[in-house]
Amino acid sequence: MRRLWLWSASAVLPALSVALLAHAAGSSDASKPGGDTTVFATGFNAFSMPAANLDEAGRTRFAIGNSFFRRNWVSAPSSTSARDGLGPQFNARSCGACHQQGGRGSPPLERRAASSQPVALVLRLSVPGEGQHGGPKPEPTYGDQFRNATVQGVRANGKVVVTYRQTRKRFLDGDTYSLRTPIYEFRELAYGPLDSQVMVSPRIAAQVIGVGLIEAIPEEDILDNARQQKQRDDAIKGVPNRVWDVFAGEQIIGRF
Repeated sequence: MRRLWLWSASAVLPALSVALLAHAAGSSDASKPGGDTTVFATGFNAFSMPAANLDEAGRTRFAIGNSFFRRNWVSAPSSTSARDGLGPQFNARSCGACHQQGGRGSPPLERRAASSQPVALVLRLSVPGEGQHGGPKPEPTYGDQFRNATVQGVRANGKVVVTYRQTRKRFLDGDTYSLRTPIYEFRELAYGPLDSQVMVSPRIAAQVIGVGLIEAIPEEDILDNARQQKQRDDAIKGVPNRVWDVFAGEQIIGRF
């Protein structure tokens, strides 16, 4: 069993301007971050709505894609050839299980964290050094992510147990406050111990609404935005990050 104490975990995401997003959607109206695609909706399904300017064919494609996003995948071979191929190891059976209704996931509830496996929370693994393509170096045995679910006949990596430690402190004016420290434990490891230098990065599933607009921004616009920021004294100076794209087989700008 390995126990890790982490005070906090944060992910620094690229800061993309409203102007760039609107440009990608064909509009310069700053009140519409997504340009003509912007949907003004509230409620549980607010992040599951199609773009406002889709035609009938576009809405049909959205409905089909959304069904793939929500439905559980199954292991192959099966009676369906459209949603088979799950596994052998995974964290969830569907995209929507983590990215709930297209929005962000949530850490496990404290009362259930010690008894049930997290879904929208995943734990990325690495060891000191640099990977093959310049990224983090995966843990030698368990790879770059701990997977706690599998198809039949395959052993999961193990179990993740999340507990919390409360720390009470006091403001300068005397008022007290409480901080919660998550404690992550790996139990019942199926393939041997983790590397002694393993580093763990907890990740909550991010919302996926609008990622198509970010993908639509031309690469040159991103690079030009970075050049302009670099010349200013009063702005955050974003640096485009390049990552290895497995499917393309080359380094591309990491947008997400």
